[in-house]
Amino acid sequence: MNNKDPQSLQNILAGGPNSLLTRLAQQQADNNTLLGRIRALLTSHFTQHLLAATYRQEVLVLVADSPAWANRIRFENANIQRALINQEIFADIQDKKSKLPILRKIVVRTAASEIG
Repeated sequence: MNNKDPQSLQNILAGGPNSLLTRLAQQQADNNTLLGRIRALLTSHFTQHLLAATYRQEVLVLVADSPAWANRIRFENANIQRALINQEIFADIQDKKSKLPILRKIVVRTAASEIG
């Protein structure tokens, strides 16, 4: 079957190492692991308001539960980035030899309370 050929829902949901659901589940597991590592570096008043974290193309996106907490986390961006680099979760931007992912930027967003 060609990659551009339509697939049945049964084939998509069937699983397998390259199925859409398998890849999505792995991505979510990776995001949850990352979130746990970031929460371990932050003080408790930040951790309870940090809902999600994702990393893509050298950008870390953090999701806060409210605009007020998003702003507080933004205010701490430099400290958070420094802590992540010091704990070797991400390599420093200047570190070209490290095999760790590079962290160029942290973006903080607010979770939508409603959809629709």
